[in-house]
Amino acid sequence: MSDSTTPSMPITSEPEPLAMAPQAGPPTDPVPVPNTPPPWLLFAANSPPIGDRPAIAVVIDDVGLDKRRARRVIALPGPLTLSLLTYASELPAVAAAARAEGHELLVHLPMQPVSGQVDPGPNALMTDHDARELLRRIDWSLARFDGFVGVSNHMGSRFTQDASAMAVVLAELKRRGLMFLDSRTSARTIGAAIARTIELPGAERDVFLDPDGQHSDVAGQLDQLERVAWQQGFAVGIGHPHDATLAALADWLPQVTARGLVLAPISAIAKLRLEAADLQAVARPSADDLRVTAGPRGEADGFLGGAY
Repeated sequence: MSDSTTPSMPITSEPEPLAMAPQAGPPTDPVPVPNTPPPWLLFAANSPPIGDRPAIAVVIDDVGLDKRRARRVIALPGPLTLSLLTYASELPAVAAAARAEGHELLVHLPMQPVSGQVDPGPNALMTDHDARELLRRIDWSLARFDGFVGVSNHMGSRFTQDASAMAVVLAELKRRGLMFLDSRTSARTIGAAIARTIELPGAERDVFLDPDGQHSDVAGQLDQLERVAWQQGFAVGIGHPHDATLAALADWLPQVTARGLVLAPISAIAKLRLEAADLQAVARPSADDLRVTAGPRGEADGFLGGAY
């Protein structure tokens, strides 16, 4: 898909240099007003009727740094879910363009990786931060743009293993009426488990579409994503704005309906999970049960070496 076929956006065409994030005060965001939809529902993208068909959410992480690729992502058939990096520039313009095309938004919140040699970016959440500092950094990140339904972790293979740190983060998301997508950059993450305990709407990544970066077999990973969806009733795939990933999605997305599946935003998957929990009738295999038959996740898939 060339730039000539993509809609124009009031944003630059070159990747912006990263700058250290300005400091912010303690959180001031009010608790959502009673009797109004929480943001994870208020800003949800329209989802096709799901019925008895398996639902697939395709999430594109790391959107915003490269404006040319951001335009290519936004031009793909949707609804997709775009996870915008907090330290990219001109995020309100990117977010507005994505929502105008029917896509859903997440805040891609930087978190500490296992490797000390990998920089998660400005204002990343670290396990040695106290609760006040964690909340300050969350507040800065969530003020970068509007219209998002929740948060996903950028990197975070170390942070998402820390129960006390994750409890602070997820409690704050619940206070704000947001959802959490656990990217599962570590097989030892406890993010989704804590979210279930505190009844926070959420979802988990099932398949990385490009675990080896630009050299991934994206078509093969999409086949795996379909298998997971047929087995458990829904599936979440996470990819990145690599040329190979975008090209594979451009071929695959128009075929989703004909293959008996529904392309849905991530909030629709969170609703399905909540409904299943409320009914206590999850007859399909759990995500944990499917890790071997439908493909390993977290550190087991070796996503770019498992250091993130």
